[in-house]
Amino acid sequence: MLFLNEDSFKDRVNFKVLECELMTKLQEAEVGRAQSSPRLVLPLGETAALGAMLAFDEASSLAAAKILLVAESNRAKNLNPHQGLIVLFKREGGKPLAVIEASLLTAVRTAALASLATNLLAKKEASTLAIYGTGLLAHFLAKAIYSSRKIDAIHIYGRNAENLRRIKKSLGAELNLEIQVHSDPKKAAANAEIHCLATAAKEAYLSRYDLLPSAHINAMGASRPGVKEINLAGIETIYVDDAERVREESEEIRDMAAPRRLVSLGKILSRKIEGRKSDEEQTFFKSVGSGICDLVVADHVLRELAK
Repeated sequence: MLFLNEDSFKDRVNFKVLECELMTKLQEAEVGRAQSSPRLVLPLGETAALGAMLAFDEASSLAAAKILLVAESNRAKNLNPHQGLIVLFKREGGKPLAVIEASLLTAVRTAALASLATNLLAKKEASTLAIYGTGLLAHFLAKAIYSSRKIDAIHIYGRNAENLRRIKKSLGAELNLEIQVHSDPKKAAANAEIHCLATAAKEAYLSRYDLLPSAHINAMGASRPGVKEINLAGIETIYVDDAERVREESEEIRDMAAPRRLVSLGKILSRKIEGRKSDEEQTFFKSVGSGICDLVVADHVLRELAK
């Protein structure tokens, strides 16, 4: 059995390949060939929670179990709030194949889903990206979307000047691109065509009216009750990774005055439903994470390391 910490695979993720693998699995999930359990959450006081997610993939006979402790106090220490492990099993015999550190894996999964949603829903020529947040997820969001389409400019919003300086330097060097940083989210949003929300804000800091009428939005940071990044008033259709999980766990959805139409990416990929209908339409993707996508990323990491 393999034991993998994040240093052993952080540079081995191929986002273009991973995005294709997620596309296949989301289509299979639509017809029941890939399954995720409801998320089990045990609150640990007011600022921490222990969660578990399970998944099974019929095609590969792989099963996965992720245990994650979310500790909000880690942000003040410049540590990832998400700490945990994912265990990958083979159904036949039940033998564990690998235990993988889950912090980076979770960020990779979220970024790959945002990139997939962007390619399905954003305007084809959209090339200006705004990212809200300065943590590990923000770094991978920039990397994933930059790897899958032409990006001319990246704007990053954050509240901490030192964190903004750090991510501007690291991403600018890695992507060979000028990074603009902002302490006001509305300034970061002003001319961006693609938006990735990756904070743990308690109150919404954006609404659809702060964004271009043709913008695409990926809301990824507020993945549990009690956190909210954007006011969804007036948005009729919301694209999601897992409709059931989003209804249960997204404060942004639960806070809406009336139910809205939730459409899974799997339905678009299966051509059951059309996505963006015009270049003058805002599109909105909401993700809270799913076990089957964690499984796909864990399997991807093992196969890339085996090359």
